[in-house]
Amino acid sequence: MTTQEKAERDSAICKAYEFGYGQADIARAFGLSSTRVGQILKDHNVPKRTGCIPPLAWDGEPMQF
Repeated sequence: MTTQEKAERDSAICKAYEFGYGQADIARAFGLSSTRVGQILKDHNVPKRTGCIPPLAWDGEPMQF
């Protein structure tokens, strides 16, 4: 995977999280571990979601945001 592809993937992961998908669902969608997704979000300074707002459920289809 090239640097450009990784940057695009990381951007899509951040957008999916900001849109409301949960870390575990994002990890499954992108074939990564939940820990790696958390590290990507941390590296990009994406604020953590509060416990008051539940994440969207992922239905296995491509993520739309």
